[in-house]
Amino acid sequence: MDLLPAADDIALGLVYEALGSVATSEPPELSPDWEIADLGYDSVQILEALTQIEETVGVSLSQQKLIGVRTVGDLADVVRASLAGASETLVG
Repeated sequence: MDLLPAADDIALGLVYEALGSVATSEPPELSPDWEIADLGYDSVQILEALTQIEETVGVSLSQQKLIGVRTVGDLADVVRASLAGASETLVG
């Protein structure tokens, strides 16, 4: 099941892939505007997806920022910010 978007947005691709891998049935075509609560994932599936993203990129996602996540795009923004923070740490 290939859920990667056509755009070269790594963060959004990671979110799509993680949500697709924890789905118990064929997930719908995801959109950044979709509310995560409306996608039918339970809390365990969401935690598994978050853990998969963290392990894939090797950074911890900010729990403070995750509290405000409502949409798939919001989650991608948190991933993007975490990746940017990690690269600043490596460069700085």
